[in-house]
Amino acid sequence: MQPVVRSLVVMAAAAASGCASGGGSAAAPAAPTAAQNLAAAINSRWTGNFQATPQNRGALTGSVRLRASGSVIIDADGANEASVYELVVSIPSINNPRQMAWAVLPGRCGSTAIPILAVNSFGVIEVGADGRGVSKGRFPARLTEPSYHVNVYWNRGEDIGDVATCANLRTGTAG
Repeated sequence: MQPVVRSLVVMAAAAASGCASGGGSAAAPAAPTAAQNLAAAINSRWTGNFQATPQNRGALTGSVRLRASGSVIIDADGANEASVYELVVSIPSINNPRQMAWAVLPGRCGSTAIPILAVNSFGVIEVGADGRGVSKGRFPARLTEPSYHVNVYWNRGEDIGDVATCANLRTGTAG
C-alpha cells in the first residue's frame, strides 16, 4: 500500500473508532426500545381532574359553564392488556339520579378524537340526586399514547356536544 493511501485508511479507522467509542461529538439519545415502551405502559398511572365544560343551552341563551369537579385515576393492570380505573365526579346541577357514560380518548379535552374503545366498553357512572357519582372497574386496553383525556357524557356519548365534563390526563409511575 502506498504511504498516502495507508495514511487515509489509518485516519478513517481512527475516526470510525472515535465515533463508536463516544470520544467524538455527542451522539443523539437512543430511542426507547419496545421493551422499554412495554415496561412504561405496564407501570403507568394516569390521573386527572374534571373541569367546568361549556354547555350549549340553545340559541337564545348561548353557552354556560357547567360546574363540575372530581378526579380519575387509571392504572395499567400489570402485564395484562387492561387498565384499572377509579372515577369520582360531582356535577351539582344534577338533581335526579342517573347513569352517565364515560370514555378515554386520545389528545386533550375538546378534541374531536374518538374513544379508544366503544363507549359501552367503559363502566357507567351511577350519579345520585346529590350530583355525585363513582365508578370503579377495568377496561380492556392499556394507555400507550402520549396524551389522553376522559369525557363524561350526559347521554350515550355519541358526540362532542354530549360532554358534561372532561379531565385531561397526565402520566406518572404507579406506586
